[in-house]
Amino acid sequence: MLPSLPPPLSPGQILWINLVTEGGPALALGLDLPSQNIMDRLPANPREILDLETTRHIAAKGAGISLSTFGVFLAALSRYGLPRAQTIAFASIVTSQMMNVYDVRKKHAPQPENSLITPSVAMSITMMLSVIYTPGVGAFLGTVPLSLADWIFILMLSRIGLLFPPLSHLFSEA
Repeated sequence: MLPSLPPPLSPGQILWINLVTEGGPALALGLDLPSQNIMDRLPANPREILDLETTRHIAAKGAGISLSTFGVFLAALSRYGLPRAQTIAFASIVTSQMMNVYDVRKKHAPQPENSLITPSVAMSITMMLSVIYTPGVGAFLGTVPLSLADWIFILMLSRIGLLFPPLSHLFSEA
């Protein structure tokens, strides 16, 4: 991190994000039913599973989420101070990850409906809200309650961070 700036997230918040956003939603995605015509397709070439285009897409989405999270942190830090800025960054990155669950699944359409995705995302969002609004837990992770205006800001910028992958073609070889 830059020496003059405090960290956007505490170590506890980072650990919590990894456990909650990667837990239930990842399991739900892993339990997706295969497409109807899966047996009609040739097996995928292992070298094409994580090809250059996919790698660029992942890198662009990661950069978008990182930049939007850092942007909300900087804006909130100058306006509200560190505890609220870290809480806004925390909520922003969790919100981006939950939106990303639907984007990842949509990329591989058409697929049969997966009834586990929405409940797993709802559970993750409920857990995030409990960390922000439950006093004892909030104090432990360094979060503070957020206003409706904060949430509108978070929702707008969380979605913007996921729009970076269409720009990944700018980094392709000519």
